[in-house]
Amino acid sequence: MKRLFAIALTLVTLPAFAMASSPFSIEITVDDGRPQTFFSSSASDILDQAEQSRLESNFPNYTNISPATAHINFRGLAMSLEFVADSTRLIFEVPSLETRETFEGVSRDASVEEFEEFMKSQGGDILNDIQKALIAQSPVDPIAGNPGSLMSTMVAGQFQNGFMDAASQIAPEAARPSDSEGYNPANLIHLGVQLGQYNASDLVTRAVTLPLGYSFRIGRGKGVQKVDLSLPVTLSEAEGAQSANVLLDLGLTYGVNDRWSLTPAAGVGFVGSADLGSAGGVNALSLTSAYALPYDTWTVNIGNMLGYYQTLAFEFEGYKFDPNVANTILRNGVMVSIPAKIGARDVAAEFWAIDTRFFGSELYSKYYNEFGVSIGLVKTENFSISNYLRAGLSYLTGDGVGGWRFNVGYSF
Repeated sequence: MKRLFAIALTLVTLPAFAMASSPFSIEITVDDGRPQTFFSSSASDILDQAEQSRLESNFPNYTNISPATAHINFRGLAMSLEFVADSTRLIFEVPSLETRETFEGVSRDASVEEFEEFMKSQGGDILNDIQKALIAQSPVDPIAGNPGSLMSTMVAGQFQNGFMDAASQIAPEAARPSDSEGYNPANLIHLGVQLGQYNASDLVTRAVTLPLGYSFRIGRGKGVQKVDLSLPVTLSEAEGAQSANVLLDLGLTYGVNDRWSLTPAAGVGFVGSADLGSAGGVNALSLTSAYALPYDTWTVNIGNMLGYYQTLAFEFEGYKFDPNVANTILRNGVMVSIPAKIGARDVAAEFWAIDTRFFGSELYSKYYNEFGVSIGLVKTENFSISNYLRAGLSYLTGDGVGGWRFNVGYSF
């Protein structure tokens, strides 16, 4: 029986969140007795409920010929495993996918083994359909479909490099005249921290991101301006279930003229969770445009990004996954930069609004909007240093999701 539930959990090895503020829930019924429901934030805790000793303790009437049913709720996606009374027959069912498979060995253990071998050798399409359904229905899926997911993190990062950073007046060379002769900007190391909290369907995800990066700064105006290499790491927690992702992103900013720049970017990211038994990857290609419209001392910046993001195939403990989730993303924003002073030091305050929309595979959230403000130090001729500090706060709302982000960045 323990192996039965172990397979039930590992067959979805991807993000699994119940809709009742717990990532996992299982309702177990033996004979016609009273069902018992177990909630947890980790797969291992749920498996403990399915141990032989726990079953015998919770269900004293259980024997190896008793009818036994487990209804499993993976964040809204219902599935079940059932042993038929006085039989070794095992039935696996996912009603919303119209999936029903029957296995009957010489013993219940043998039926479980047949189920396991089927999923490894012939059940790839079923597993992929389950994963795709989870990505479409999960409000806190770590791979895609919400602002805290891997895919959304990659979208935000590429837009940050191609528009927010490229157009920002919070930069060490921002105040230097564009016609300065012999201008040779220094390369920069970027460090910082971003805190985020996202709410969806009564579930809360909290995330901490370390946005590590390095900029090879070449020039300004027309021609290649900079090359950005980013390696952000994110640790997140959704109702007690922890996960981590890491990204590698490369972007090149090219100045079309003094006001307009384009940034093509390519990246790959991976996410994993011991609590959720989750693993996945996403690759990305995008093109971002940043256009500046000076108005007296203010600057209105317009940003537009077109991107294509697709999940990667991978293998986990003998199970092969290829959900083939792919989305075209449009991210458009406006940022207003306003010069100001703090004491004798020049600073810039920036206000922005960003709209993000996903087209393609089904996702839990297909659009969201972000509104924010940031303030930071600006280099001037009278205060010539090569490092600078910035901080920002933003509010996010959209298709079934909400939240906020706070970030502090330091470049030197």
